[in-house]
Amino acid sequence: MVRLPLPLPAVHGLPDSAESTSELPFHLFPNLKRAYDQLQLPLTEFLQNSDVNWLIYDFAPHCILAACSLAFMGPPAKLIRRDQQHVEDLTVVPEWIPFPSTVAYRLYEVIGIHDCMDPEAPDFFRLAKVIEGCRFVAIRSCAGLEGDSLSLLEKLYQKPVVPMGLLPAKVNDSERAENRDLLSLRQWLDEKIQNFVLYVAIGSEFTLSQDEMNELASGIEKSGLPFIWVVKTKDDPIITGFESRVSGRGLVWANSAPQKQILAHPSIGGFLTHCGWSFVIEGLGLGWVLIIFPGGFFGSRVGGKTP
Repeated sequence: MVRLPLPLPAVHGLPDSAESTSELPFHLFPNLKRAYDQLQLPLTEFLQNSDVNWLIYDFAPHCILAACSLAFMGPPAKLIRRDQQHVEDLTVVPEWIPFPSTVAYRLYEVIGIHDCMDPEAPDFFRLAKVIEGCRFVAIRSCAGLEGDSLSLLEKLYQKPVVPMGLLPAKVNDSERAENRDLLSLRQWLDEKIQNFVLYVAIGSEFTLSQDEMNELASGIEKSGLPFIWVVKTKDDPIITGFESRVSGRGLVWANSAPQKQILAHPSIGGFLTHCGWSFVIEGLGLGWVLIIFPGGFFGSRVGGKTP
């Protein structure tokens, strides 16, 4: 593996330190995409002067799309014209889905998607060009979960679609022993009743509004359940007095958390997640009940509704 020495160009409206979507709110995503678009020339020069046998390109490295999501979005010819259609078109099952399905967006979710797109080169257009230009498509999924969608994608794309398997993350025993954060969390979990703690993680790419944070905090508080709630930073706006009112039965954890190890603990009984595909796979792989908190992020809702 070779790290590419390609510094991100400066773009108006993009913070100097921002190089990924996890560092930005939705409305600034287009600025990051414009910065990456400006890497076309230096990347081309690198490829021309390098001995490269394979080029693996991820259209959306900030999220993993399920086969169900891609099938819903349609073939390249449809994707290219998506930005010219009405947003309501994404709220119904598309005509090219031949099997029974309820997968579709709600209107407010579609609006959220369009808010983070670059009008000069919408994500649907970018995805279409990637599909047209590649030799095959590899998807983190399996026939046992998304067989119908995988078969449909090969017909829609007219090229091989390779399911790579779910690739569930394994819990590493050495990480358990060395991770100080995990030791602290494990001590807290060891004191709780088995299969009773709610684990809440919305993902680093998903930013909740103040109203959404308040509603989520209120629901967690009223549930009366013990919980671990992972937030991005201590600056995340949680309703005033929340942490003091839930002190003892709840834990608000800032920054990243050892999620695989937390989910593997016997005290965990449920997982409230934003439908990010990796999160869904980790939760299902460990056998926990998923409480779905789908947002307007590209692919999250339809991925979370995979039959």
